[in-house]
Amino acid sequence: MLFKNEPIRCLVNPTLGFEYKDELKKAEKSKKVTVVGAGPAGLEAARAAALAGHDVTLYEKTDRFGGQFTTAAIPPVKGDLAAYVSCAAKQLEKLGVDIRMNTEYTAELCDREKPDKVIVATGAAHSRPSIPGIDGSNVVTATDVLWGRAFAGQKVVVAGGGMIGSEKATYLASLGKQVTIVEMLPAVASDEEFTRRVLMMKMFEEQRVNVMTNTKITRITDTGVQVETGPDTMEIEGDTVVLALGMTPEKGLVEELKGKAEVVVVGDAVEARNALEATREGFLAGVGA
Repeated sequence: MLFKNEPIRCLVNPTLGFEYKDELKKAEKSKKVTVVGAGPAGLEAARAAALAGHDVTLYEKTDRFGGQFTTAAIPPVKGDLAAYVSCAAKQLEKLGVDIRMNTEYTAELCDREKPDKVIVATGAAHSRPSIPGIDGSNVVTATDVLWGRAFAGQKVVVAGGGMIGSEKATYLASLGKQVTIVEMLPAVASDEEFTRRVLMMKMFEEQRVNVMTNTKITRITDTGVQVETGPDTMEIEGDTVVLALGMTPEKGLVEELKGKAEVVVVGDAVEARNALEATREGFLAGVGA
């Protein structure tokens, strides 16, 4: 934040920089609040709502807390991020939040439980643009590779050089893979925090990650990708193509709940951004429930 001349913010304490607003107060009337999704936004929404005196139930369809934030802790030098997730989960337990893991929240559940408010923090999923060959057997998502749900061959093409793609490239290169990043913009990892980006560029050099900017993937084949770079076209060999082409908000539940309860959408379910924005939105939704 200091390098960008922006206010100091805190992932763990979303009131930092906003103390003058005195936002965390007990609600005049306790409500039945349901939070859907246990990523940073959902965890903070549940914590804030419980602190405000509400009866809170948190639903998570998987067996783990953290959402995409937990995935972000897997690449090199980012393991410390996992500490936030475990800390947030422990706070919810202390506050008496009813936590229901491995449970997908549905419109039927909403009808049965009749909450006063539903805070939707369902996050986002990997975008899959209309590129010929994108559904091929050699195409996987960055998240699936990190969690071991998909295998990456020796030669890997990472489609997308934003923060997600760049971090996955360093991870794969650390495993001895030959990695090429293909990015349409003039620079890679432009959305990464300044100091981390400097370290990442050094890792690219040390691990011999091949970076191709101003380059567009036009087709994915069984042997790699076809690209356009300036006036030229070429093919880049790859056993596996890893998709890191941005994230698309998961908004299906919002449509299902229309007319059934008061709904607030927070975090990446609104728009894919960073965890600081997610926890701030979650906090405001929780205290405002």
